[in-house]
Amino acid sequence: MAIISTRINELPLVQDPTQFEIPGFNIQTNAGGKARMSDLVGPTGPSPNVSIVAHSIPNGQNPTVTKGGTNLNPTYDFGIPVAADGRTPELRVSDGYIQYRYGTDPWVNLK
Repeated sequence: MAIISTRINELPLVQDPTQFEIPGFNIQTNAGGKARMSDLVGPTGPSPNVSIVAHSIPNGQNPTVTKGGTNLNPTYDFGIPVAADGRTPELRVSDGYIQYRYGTDPWVNLK
C-alpha cells in the first residue's frame, strides 16, 4: 500500500471548493467545501476469517470470551455458565449481540 503525501502548498488552486482533488483519493465535498473523514476512502483490505467456539463453564461463574489467533484469522472462545439446575446454554446472534439462554428463559446479551 503506497502512502500518498501532499503538502498544502502543492495542492491545486480551485475556484469551486466542491471540485477539490488530491491525486489517489476520491473526496466528495459538500456545498461548503468540507469533506468528512469517512469520505477519505482508501483501498479495501482483506476480510478476516473469524472462528467462534463456545463451551460450558461451571455454574456461578461469569461468562467469558477469549480472543486469539491473528488479525486476519481471529478466534473467539466463549465460556457460558451452566444453569444451577444443570441446563446447558443455547447461543444465538441477534441485533448485533451474541446472546444466550437456558431453555425458554429470556435471551441475555453476552457483554
